[in-house]
Amino acid sequence: MKKGFTLIELLVVVLIIGILASIAVPQYQAAVKRAQYTQLMIGVKAIITAQEEYRLANGEYGTSFDDLTLDLGPLREGSTSSQWNLGKYACRLVTVSTKLDQIYCSNRKGERGGNSYLFDVISKKYDCYAYDGDKSSEKACLSSGAKYSKTGEYFKIYTY
Repeated sequence: MKKGFTLIELLVVVLIIGILASIAVPQYQAAVKRAQYTQLMIGVKAIITAQEEYRLANGEYGTSFDDLTLDLGPLREGSTSSQWNLGKYACRLVTVSTKLDQIYCSNRKGERGGNSYLFDVISKKYDCYAYDGDKSSEKACLSSGAKYSKTGEYFKIYTY
């Protein structure tokens, strides 16, 4: 008598592994996006606090990250005075009507897709941008508590 598995038994095992993987991979990707978002929020809250401290000391918001007292450890690798790297995101200070009152964070690679966030320092409100057709980005915006607001030319906007 031969020992071993038949081809059918091996195919059934491969099929079961495939089914389990098709369920597990999207859940893993969603967990990674939530972790990246959490990391981003910690960094942005530190930037907002540093901007408020600078405004209280100088009467205006800082114009570059060099003006701010920030220490985010390894998150700052590769950062410059105009761009602060927070994990997979690159954040910039944005001037609106001569006031530096917004922080814009987007995918650091600069590729189309993924999420971008615009944080208003004064009102403490923010928007999540998901490129149109990118279902995982839309899901990431919704899972972080945002509500659909409107559609732009290339993206959907979710507001918190």
